[in-house]
Amino acid sequence: MSYLLFTQDNNQQQKIDTQDAQNVAKYNLITKVFLDIFSQSQQLNIKVEILTDNNESLKQEIQKLQRQINSLHQEYQTTLELNNKLQRQNTIFQQRNQDLENNQKLFIQRLGGIVYKENLEDKTWNLVLEKAQFVGWVKQSATQRN
Repeated sequence: MSYLLFTQDNNQQQKIDTQDAQNVAKYNLITKVFLDIFSQSQQLNIKVEILTDNNESLKQEIQKLQRQINSLHQEYQTTLELNNKLQRQNTIFQQRNQDLENNQKLFIQRLGGIVYKENLEDKTWNLVLEKAQFVGWVKQSATQRN
């Protein structure tokens, strides 16, 4: 009978040991799963921080580029306005040039015909001298009469 009790106690002890081992295994498994999840969570948090930093950096870069775009747009507007102003002035100068060429043709006709551009200055001075001599002669005649 004592052998029976011993085997019964031994079986119960084995059951308890088996249950304890199973409980320890479950605890270890739960702990491992928890630690794995915690580790993954930490890794994800690190990735989120890195991505957040990258996102902030990208936002700053976008703002910097937006400022550059705005600056370039202002320069473009200024350049466009200056270009339009220069085109208007060019049109005015072209019209003035055309007027001067027309006046030159009339002047050449008054000088008595075809005058080459090289001779134009000489002819102009000759005309000025003739007019000055004529004005001088008129003044001299007027003073002699008086």
